[in-house]
Amino acid sequence: MEAVRMVRLVLGISAGCWAAAERNSRSMLERALRTKPNSIPVLEAYCRFLNATNEFVESLVACARTLAFDPWNGLALHHMDGPQ
Repeated sequence: MEAVRMVRLVLGISAGCWAAAERNSRSMLERALRTKPNSIPVLEAYCRFLNATNEFVESLVACARTLAFDPWNGLALHHMDGPQ
């Protein structure tokens, strides 16, 4: 969470703008998932988004769905490994 705060400070982004960008991103990715639920790039993007927004349980589910279609997907494998 500290990293997110530092990025906001460096870029000069207010908390409200950051939250709006996060909502817009989530909305866009969820719409893409409804449209193409088996698309590996969409599943990867959602996995990465959830991981970046610290939604651990949801990111595990999204990454596992990615791995169901591509068991050797490096991005999903990396995110499933979790913090060390």
